[in-house]
Amino acid sequence: MPDPLSASSVVLLTGASSGIGKAMALQLAERGCRLALAARGEAGLEAVAADCRTRGADVLTVATDVSDEAQCRAFVATAARRFGQIDALVNNAGISMWARLDE
Repeated sequence: MPDPLSASSVVLLTGASSGIGKAMALQLAERGCRLALAARGEAGLEAVAADCRTRGADVLTVATDVSDEAQCRAFVATAARRFGQIDALVNNAGISMWARLDE
């Protein structure tokens, strides 16, 4: 089966400033994907973007709170304008709670 993400693919990724999102961004950058990265924290987002750029990726960052629909729409629109296409969207943003299920 052919790889669905080629080196020219445009991937939008939320929650990109840390954890799984950061790891995905770096792996996608190494594959040559063009990236639109979103997260609430601009400093962390820019740090990940810099790491992706050192791997040769074309990167757009947009500070975005995914709980705000208008910000989500702006993120997608900005990426579409910048890259002219969107091939994949990874909705990774979120947090977890460390608690027992019965609590």
